[in-house]
Amino acid sequence: MEEELDLLELWQILIRRWKLILLLPLLAALISGIVSIFFLQSTYEASSTLMVTRPAEVEQIHYQDVQLSRQLVDTYQVVAHSRRVLGKVITGLDLPYTLEVMQKKVKVSPVQKTEIIKIDVTDKDPQLAALISNQVAKTFMKEIISIMNVENVSLIDEATIPKKPVSPRVRL
Repeated sequence: MEEELDLLELWQILIRRWKLILLLPLLAALISGIVSIFFLQSTYEASSTLMVTRPAEVEQIHYQDVQLSRQLVDTYQVVAHSRRVLGKVITGLDLPYTLEVMQKKVKVSPVQKTEIIKIDVTDKDPQLAALISNQVAKTFMKEIISIMNVENVSLIDEATIPKKPVSPRVRL
């Protein structure tokens, strides 16, 4: 036999348990705030952007050139995140990171339907995040010349030192 629960009974249960219903979410928010403020270390993100362009010797831009550049962005994204490029960045900056750690810190992604590549670096030190991002961009530009034998990548924006951390997001 099924028991029926009417709205009045539900309301009475809520009235009896109102302290618990309010206390648990407040306690969870308080604990997560304390952990975010006092225990989690701030992480900063710096970004630099590159553009895949047509070679300098071409006088006019054709639709095929733009399409080729967009297709090259996917290839260049993999090259920029490769052991070859990141290994030279680690060596050049004399960083204490392994290649695996560096690959986790560096995120290379294409900007949707454009010829632009974005290099994001996260680190606990904001100056180091900007330095690594800029060095990855410069090293990638040098390496792509030797790999592809074409100079078709230009720097749009160098990474600047971030002022605010990206995590933890205490207000959230």
